[in-house]
Amino acid sequence: MKGLTTSSDELDIYSINDIEDYADVLGVDLKSSNIGIYLKLEAISRSEQKTIGYITGFVRPLTGLLQLETIQVRNRRQSLDYKTIPKGVSFVLGCWALRWAYSYGCKRAELLAVRDDPMMEGILVRLYQTYGYKIKDTIEENNIAGRLVWGAVGTLMEIDIEDFLYEWTPKIRQMLFDAEVQ
Repeated sequence: MKGLTTSSDELDIYSINDIEDYADVLGVDLKSSNIGIYLKLEAISRSEQKTIGYITGFVRPLTGLLQLETIQVRNRRQSLDYKTIPKGVSFVLGCWALRWAYSYGCKRAELLAVRDDPMMEGILVRLYQTYGYKIKDTIEENNIAGRLVWGAVGTLMEIDIEDFLYEWTPKIRQMLFDAEVQ
């Protein structure tokens, strides 16, 4: 990947190939169509040859920050022509994105748990907290600057990418090992 930093003394952290291998076990192919600092990653169901989820974002130049714009994983209620979505697709997309951003020198990532529905916003906040995201702020209707950056209202969350990589590398490797021996 052009623009990525690598070094011989890089941390022992999971690789993008590790995440792609885990996605493979789930029956999902990952297709990236990144352009420079712009991220677009799709999860495609191998059995149905349909996109079942995607993530978009970009690296904010000179800030060490990945801004995650959209994380969407379809479920059966959203589209009845999809079969059951493999568990872990949103996790796989997020892990891939954070590892990709780290390769570009990002230390933090931010996302907005959008308040389309207060109950769903709460569900998203709790989900992201299980991965290590912390609440940074709340973007309300009257927050013009926040609305310009994020385009919506909701709970702004952030994560330290290195902390995530340290915590999840052994877990991801164990999940991959467990899946391969079954």
